[in-house]
Amino acid sequence: MVVTGDVTIPSDVTVTIEPGTSVRSLADFDAEASGADPSRCELIVQGTLIAEGTASQPIVFASARDVPQLGDWYGIRFLSSSEDSACVLKNCQIYYAHMGVYCDSASPEISTNEITSCTYGVVCENQASPEIVHNKLHEISSCGIYSLAGCEPSVVSDTLIGKRYSESRGIYSCNSNLQIQGGLVENYECGISCCGGEPVISGVRVSNNSVYGIACNLPASAPSEGDCGSSSPTIINNIINIDF
Repeated sequence: MVVTGDVTIPSDVTVTIEPGTSVRSLADFDAEASGADPSRCELIVQGTLIAEGTASQPIVFASARDVPQLGDWYGIRFLSSSEDSACVLKNCQIYYAHMGVYCDSASPEISTNEITSCTYGVVCENQASPEIVHNKLHEISSCGIYSLAGCEPSVVSDTLIGKRYSESRGIYSCNSNLQIQGGLVENYECGISCCGGEPVISGVRVSNNSVYGIACNLPASAPSEGDCGSSSPTIINNIINIDF
């Protein structure tokens, strides 16, 4: 299916997307001229979204452009009224969005997805605490997983591989208490950045990042994060290496 404008799932509605479905958004266009970005299509979840593909039949969210580009459409936005316990993104492939998945006071299940060629992979804001498990995030230009103040996402065994874009971060915690367990963070300018909060980083392989492996209290660079305080992370049993 081709999407020409914002699609909103109201608070009393459940939408189930079948395995093998392809949802493609027109690039740089929004017939509704609404949402967070009136110039790009969004899938806005106020109710319940169940998008559960399979390994052989993933659900695809992508651009409809013949030669797609990063940021062609806005992304999937879970808002505070969405049903946390029921919302699922599993075995999906998300390409060429500005924000692959945005959680605003929402905590859906985000597992075994591929998020590729987006500006941001997963963004958490306003006490969002989703489970982000066994995902693959490739070629994210700004930040793979970005957790803002008051959020406590659980990041488990995810693979984040960047392209060493300038000022890119694999995982960025700004005044949040995110928990990172296992996984790989590779080929960013900074692998994991902590600025404020008390994040826990455990059992992660942090490899081939061009400037920092794990950094605390770097200057703010991402939009809308505000001022970050001093960070007090727990960093245990990680492997950090450089092999250019």
